[in-house]
Amino acid sequence: MGAGPYVLLGWGIRSDLSFKGRFDDELFGVFIVDSTLTRIVRTLDIFPTQRWADYIVSIEKLTDSEVTIVGAGSYGDQKLRRVYKLDAPK
Repeated sequence: MGAGPYVLLGWGIRSDLSFKGRFDDELFGVFIVDSTLTRIVRTLDIFPTQRWADYIVSIEKLTDSEVTIVGAGSYGDQKLRRVYKLDAPK
């Protein structure tokens, strides 16, 4: 594999896929991983969905110094845009 950074966008939801009144039962995570893509080096963020089982999150842009994450509901509503710095925290 080429030079990093390596960023992983993760998604997790209740195994029964049923909404129980808590949006944090479905989470997205943004992680820096090692070059083998098998170990999380640093967690950049973990955040709940904005629409239950109907929210799409993706990496819009990745550079050597930052990653831009965007999201929206399937109707284009509840838009999200977050930029994370990839340098190590001080």
